[in-house]
Amino acid sequence: MKFIKRQILDEREVQLINKAGTEAFSLLMISNFIFYIGSVFVHSGEIYAQLFLFSSIIAFLYFLERCRRLGANYFNSFTFTIWGVIAMTAFVTIMIVVQNFQVNQAIYQNNPLHAKFLLAILITFLLYLPIMLVINLLLEIIGKWQKARFEKYLSELED
Repeated sequence: MKFIKRQILDEREVQLINKAGTEAFSLLMISNFIFYIGSVFVHSGEIYAQLFLFSSIIAFLYFLERCRRLGANYFNSFTFTIWGVIAMTAFVTIMIVVQNFQVNQAIYQNNPLHAKFLLAILITFLLYLPIMLVINLLLEIIGKWQKARFEKYLSELED
């Protein structure tokens, strides 16, 4: 099952993207470990999802910057498959629902299978699914623009 559909133009670019991805993943794992240890010691065992979301955003931005510095263009044709859109929507839903459950434990009577909580999960997922589809559409538009720009660059090199 593939979550991401990408068509890289040459093998060198694949290697550079893999290098940047490995570095960003290492940064993500180290920062998540530090935030986890900090959460356990500082907040007496409570783990906050915002810290992990924050480190994921930092790692993603680092990945984009590292790709730019290496000369690899990751967004030349990068889109999510339908499974990828569903997985990203589920990830965002889980992040929101975990925070919702922490804040509203009394309402859900400390039961993650409470009907109100399950309804909140469904509504959150259905609210964020169109947003993820729009983001995927924007990625597709950016990919077409990058491909046209790359083809223009190649035609200028030929002239």
